[in-house]
Amino acid sequence: MKRDRIVLRLVFIALYSALFIVLDYAAHTFGFFTMPNGGSLGLGTLAILIAAYHLGWKEGVLVGLISIPLQFMIVQPWFTPTWPLVGFVLDYILPFGIYGLAPLFKDLKIGKLSIKTGVIITNLIRFGSHVVVGALLWNVTWLGSVIYNGSYMLPTLILGVILVPLILSRLPLNRK
Repeated sequence: MKRDRIVLRLVFIALYSALFIVLDYAAHTFGFFTMPNGGSLGLGTLAILIAAYHLGWKEGVLVGLISIPLQFMIVQPWFTPTWPLVGFVLDYILPFGIYGLAPLFKDLKIGKLSIKTGVIITNLIRFGSHVVVGALLWNVTWLGSVIYNGSYMLPTLILGVILVPLILSRLPLNRK
């Protein structure tokens, strides 16, 4: 029985990773909030967030990290103008890995409404990481980096806050 559960979790990890790349590909193909120097509406991040809430934070982080090489193989080339390792960590590893930690943040309950604060916090961390890269590695002003990255991160945040709870309400959240 335990082996069956492990196999099922691996299948879910593969499913959410595949869903990430399909959604990310769609966002890039149809040009939803796509920026000229990288960044677009994070449809794929929905898959990471759902995986984290459905399977737990460890598997969520794993799906987030698996999504990075998938992006380069299918959707986009990777480049950072200077300090490639720092740029890679701050533009990819931290922003996509952090989504897996979303279920660790307690939900905010206002009456019958439950707000997934993990969705908000992880998107803000990703946004902050991209702003730092824009200002320090791309030599854009801090305000310019905030505006540039905010133009696609704000819609990503709004989409996540609305869709993640709706999708999760339809899933059986059995983490054992």
